[in-house]
Amino acid sequence: GKYVATTGSDAETDCIACASGKFSTVSGATSQDTSQPCAAGKYSSSAGNAAESDCVLCAAGTYSTSAGASDVGTCQQCVAGKYAVTQGNDNEDDCVLCGAGKYSVEEGSVSSTTCMLCPAGKHSSSTGNDGEEDCILCSAGTYSPSVGAVSSSTCQPCRAGTFSAARGNDDHSDCQACGSGKYSGVEGSAAEANCLLCDVGTYSSSTGASSLTTCLSCVAGKYLQREGSQSEDDCVDCDRGKYSTATGASSAETCVSCGAGTLS
Repeated sequence: GKYVATTGSDAETDCIACASGKFSTVSGATSQDTSQPCAAGKYSSSAGNAAESDCVLCAAGTYSTSAGASDVGTCQQCVAGKYAVTQGNDNEDDCVLCGAGKYSVEEGSVSSTTCMLCPAGKHSSSTGNDGEEDCILCSAGTYSPSVGAVSSSTCQPCRAGTFSAARGNDDHSDCQACGSGKYSGVEGSAAEANCLLCDVGTYSSSTGASSLTTCLSCVAGKYLQREGSQSEDDCVDCDRGKYSTATGASSAETCVSCGAGTLS
C-alpha cells in the first residue's frame, strides 16, 4: 500500500501511500507503478490500500464503469424501470429490466418488488417501463380485469348489445347497455351509434338487446309508425269501425273498414 522511490530512507514516514482509488500488494515497492486501480464497480476514498479487498463495492441498485474510482459518487443509480440486487456492478447492463406488464418509477432500486403491475384495463408488452403511462389502455369497446397484462389479447370485447366509448375499462360493467327500443349485434362496439332502432311496427322494452328478434311486433289491430319504440303502449289502435289482421303494421293504412252490417 506504500512505496518509496528514493534511497537512504531512514523512517517509515518516508514511504508514500498509494493514492485513493488504488491499492498495492507489493512490499518494498520503489515506484507508484506497483499501484493497481480499483476495478470498475468499486471505489476507495482512502489512500495506502494494501489489498483489493480495501476497494469498496458499489451498493446494490448502482453501478460504475470507472476503474480507479476514489469516490462513491462514481456509483450511478440504476434508472427507473430497472433494479440491481447485487453489489459491485460494473456496467449499466447489470441493472435488470422490470418485466413486461410492469413498471417502476424508483431510481436505484435494489429489488424487483419495486416493479409495479400495470393496473386492470391496461397492458404492456415492453420491458423496463419507467412509469404507469407506459402501460397501454385497452381500446374503446373492450375491458380487462387482469393486472400485469402483457398483451392486448387480455382486453375482452364488450358483448353484443353493449358499447363503451371510453378506453382503459377494467370490468364488463363499464360496457353500457343499448337502451330499450334498440339492439346491437356488434361485439366490441365503441359507439352508441351501433345500437340500432327497432323497426316501425315493433317495440322492445329490453335493454342490452343483442338481436332484432327482441323487437316485438304490434299485434293485429294496431300499428306503429315510428322507430325505436320502447313499449307495447306505443302501438296505436285502428280507428273505430276498422280492423287489421296484420301484425307489425307500420301504418294506419293497414286498417280497413268493417263490411256492411258489421261494426267494431
